[in-house]
Amino acid sequence: MKSIFFRIFATCLTFTFGSWCTDISDRTYLQSACHLTTTIQNIDSRVPNKKVAIFPAQSEKSMDYMGREIKFPRTWDKKHTVAGDLEILERDSSLDWQIKLDGKVILTGDGLPPGIEKDINIRIAPFDEVIILTQESGSCCELGNFRFLGLSRNKSYRLPKAIGDGFAYRPKISTGKDLVKIKIHGGNTNHHLAGEPYLFGGTWIFKNGKVRKTN
Repeated sequence: MKSIFFRIFATCLTFTFGSWCTDISDRTYLQSACHLTTTIQNIDSRVPNKKVAIFPAQSEKSMDYMGREIKFPRTWDKKHTVAGDLEILERDSSLDWQIKLDGKVILTGDGLPPGIEKDINIRIAPFDEVIILTQESGSCCELGNFRFLGLSRNKSYRLPKAIGDGFAYRPKISTGKDLVKIKIHGGNTNHHLAGEPYLFGGTWIFKNGKVRKTN
């Protein structure tokens, strides 16, 4: 009988003691968690709020392919001629350009600036010098368009409108006594892409300040 009462007493004591230990452990865990939260809050309060730029401001500088700054206006091409200095200038980064002859603007445009393809520094009557200007298209074409520029020693000039808007090949240039001839073959570019159209060529004659196509 005593053994039975002893077992009952021991069981109750174990249950009571176990519950008491569990309660102490829970309280200790909660106190530790509260202390950790308070510590983190205190640390956060000491860290100043900083605004982070997800998209940093873009630099207004224009750079070339070597990472060097491009300053505008800049000279794209230049040649001393019988009518004075011929200058092709990029006015700003928006691809606005102008052509100057002896300090005077004779043509403006946008896109890639024209360049001097060939300087024919002999007399092609009635001109003392003829310059071929070509402009790149910026696309898959080898050449965008071209122009004749006839120059005289008295500072006069003749600049007909541009010819073409896309060619597969560079121009072949030849001269006669009183004319300049340009021939461009038709075809596709060397980097032909599927679906790319055939680019027609032709032959053009510049004579007496006028341009005509022969074929």
